[in-house]
Amino acid sequence: FSFSSSDLHLKNTQIPTSLIAFSDHEENYYPVTYISEHFFDYYNIHASKGRLFSQAEYEVGTANFIPAILGSSYASSFQVGDILDKKYKIIGILAPNASDLDRQLNSNIVKLDNQIILPMVINAKIWGGCYVNQLVFSTNQKDAIQNIEKIIQKYGFQDYSIRNMNT
Repeated sequence: FSFSSSDLHLKNTQIPTSLIAFSDHEENYYPVTYISEHFFDYYNIHASKGRLFSQAEYEVGTANFIPAILGSSYASSFQVGDILDKKYKIIGILAPNASDLDRQLNSNIVKLDNQIILPMVINAKIWGGCYVNQLVFSTNQKDAIQNIEKIIQKYGFQDYSIRNMNT
């Protein structure tokens, strides 16, 4: 699995101000986590309403909207089926206290209650809407790192580092 953390600019005024990650020139940014297909299984995360992403949503997305899953803190403001910023369709809301580990920094538990979750493949198609500050990959396949480096080079990322967390 893999995931990245970032902040997403949204114009929606329904979102409680307590969920804003930061504001810049009166534009609000919200915490977002982009995930690959095994993330939910790895961390045993479930939806309390709606559903999690289908395999097809990791591969191609949908024709009209980007599927989104919201952390439980959004549950009082949004429902499954709602549309955010005419772009993101809410397909699920996570169970309270869903979490993962911040393997990059210090292995602290990171709660997903305030996060917007998007499938990783969509992330590659809309880089312009956010700034990615970390990508984390977990694998036991020896050739995976070389494949990841090829993808990084293909998309032209220049400022990156790769660390082996087992050493």
